[in-house]
Amino acid sequence: AARQLAHRRQRTEFLADLQQDVCLAPRTLGRQKGWTAVTIATLALGIGATTAVFSVVSSLLLHPLPYPHADRMVFVYQEPSTGNKTGISVTITPGAAVVRTWMQGSRSFEALEGYGSGSVSLETAGEPVTYRSAKVFPTFPKFAGLQPILGRMFSTQDIARHAHVLLLGEQLWRSRYGAQRNVVGTSVRLDDSTYTIIGVLPAALRTPVVGDAPPDFWMPLDVNDDNVGMMLLGRLRPGVTANAATRELDSLVARSSAAKAASTTAESLRFKTVLAKPADRLRFRDSLDMLGGAVF
Repeated sequence: AARQLAHRRQRTEFLADLQQDVCLAPRTLGRQKGWTAVTIATLALGIGATTAVFSVVSSLLLHPLPYPHADRMVFVYQEPSTGNKTGISVTITPGAAVVRTWMQGSRSFEALEGYGSGSVSLETAGEPVTYRSAKVFPTFPKFAGLQPILGRMFSTQDIARHAHVLLLGEQLWRSRYGAQRNVVGTSVRLDDSTYTIIGVLPAALRTPVVGDAPPDFWMPLDVNDDNVGMMLLGRLRPGVTANAATRELDSLVARSSAAKAASTTAESLRFKTVLAKPADRLRFRDSLDMLGGAVF
């Protein structure tokens, strides 16, 4: 009983002291206006800077790609295995033949998606207008957890017969075409070629290039065209490590028909596979880590 009485007395005294401090603080701040202004400005700048830096760190390091299961996403590319004496990291986009070998034989990935970005010139009644474009596999929207908001995605049959089809980005669809639903089936001329619009993709769909704006035109990427190279993004299967996936991809390339055609083993292993997390591809990763530590 004595202990309970002492605890009750301590709580009462604490609340009384807190009430006294709360009443005293406004009067003190009111008398010392200069000190108060400096304190409030310091707090405002500190909170603002901390929030801004954390937002950047969160979007670029913690959640760089807005795709399902982003924690298992890796970029897949190649590096010279020998002969690079420049001291500079050299990355190589895999050719279509290599990508086909990986897609057909790999068991480490749930999916592998190729993509490329660039610009196209849209012919108008006046001067041509340049827009952003992206080339992707037909499965890319599903890979990203999205689907066309209008029309359909191009198919493997469209690619096989080299059909000139494309989809509009939502932003361009709304700004240039007034969000008209009858835009599907109409034609546009890009870079002296005529394409048929078959759908519209949402603005939330973006290529895996951190910081890039949504494309205005989405076009098909043909994995069977040996004349093209492509960036590659993959989603690892649960429980599969990057090292295990790297060994598998290197093994597939070494056993492929292209590698067997090489005259020596050294020639067949000129490149090695590299997997990188999206955040690791940022050139200013160290600066963001430092700022993130300061914010923390």
